[in-house]
Formats: sequence, structure tokens, C-alpha cells
Amino acid sequence: MIFRKKNKQDLEGYAKYSGIAFQMIVSIGLFVWLGIYLDKKMETSQPYWTLGLTVMAVIASMISVIRNFLPKK
Repeated sequence: MIFRKKNKQDLEGYAKYSGIAFQMIVSIGLFVWLGIYLDKKMETSQPYWTLGLTVMAVIASMISVIRNFLPKK
């Protein structure tokens, strides 16, 4: 009985953290795509939008991860 309960807890942990990783990948990917689109649309000489939006997405993703790791009140 204890073995099954431990496996269920392990699977819930894996599901939680893989969900966080998937969310990070999708959000960063969308921001990169948006940045590339805006750089092409505005015909910028350097990829300013891509760089800016990518950095913003990474920061937002890290904040989200840190909030998920902090204990709930």
C-alpha cells in the first residue's frame, strides 16, 4: 500500500514539473515567434523585437517557476 502511494506522489510531481517546463517552452516560443514577426513587419535593421520579447519571456517564465516552488500560504 505504501509503495503505491509513493508512486502516485512521484507521478504527480513529475506531471507538475513537466507541465511547468512545457508552459515555459510554449510561452518562450510564442514570444520568439512574435518578435520575429514584428521585426519583419517593421523592417528593423537588427532583431530588436525578437531579443526584447525573448528576454521578457524568459524573465516571466522564471518568475512563474519561482512562484510555483515557493510554499503556498
